[in-house]
Amino acid sequence: MLISTIFILLTATILGLVITAYIYKDKETPKAYVLLHGLLSIIGIAVLGIYTYQHFSYLIVIAILVITSIGGMIVTYKDFLGLNRSKILIITHIILGAIAIALLVYFYLFED
Repeated sequence: MLISTIFILLTATILGLVITAYIYKDKETPKAYVLLHGLLSIIGIAVLGIYTYQHFSYLIVIAILVITSIGGMIVTYKDFLGLNRSKILIITHIILGAIAIALLVYFYLFED
């Protein structure tokens, strides 16, 4: 189950990097990519939540991912309304997501 979570979140990460490239080139983001990125992230968090029910050490990863998701929702909201997207918030979103995935992989490799 944990391998599935890592795979799902890494897939969401790849989509997120593609979306970021569009944003930094000041191009319109593909809304299907944005929605798929969010959907994969939610699925990954849900699967991790089920797994965390028996392995409490992953709670910190879920907390970081939830904070990351809130930032992502703000960016998506601004993007869909055509408002100015905060590149600082996008960078923070990326860094927090990377920390969460790194912790997830660390716990998988060294804690279980």
